[in-house]
Amino acid sequence: MKPPRVSFVIPAYNAEAYLAQAILSCRGQSIKELEIVVVNDGSEDGTKDLICWHMEQDSRIHLVDFVKNQGVVRPETLEMPMHMRLIFLF
Repeated sequence: MKPPRVSFVIPAYNAEAYLAQAILSCRGQSIKELEIVVVNDGSEDGTKDLICWHMEQDSRIHLVDFVKNQGVVRPETLEMPMHMRLIFLF
């Protein structure tokens, strides 16, 4: 697989009710060289389980799991290279 040309970053805190729609929207893009980074920010609902299920369905999905809520997600928080094309979904 080619390296990703675009990285979608989805911050998620107790997002079980709407997260699947956001992930499926990213997966449905015409560009296939992408990655989807879902940041579980200390969720207390089924957010992490939902992310893991989607990771099993698509290898382009990755989890960053914070046990404690970290607040606003920034590229430097995730240690992602700044040269990448990042798209944050809120």
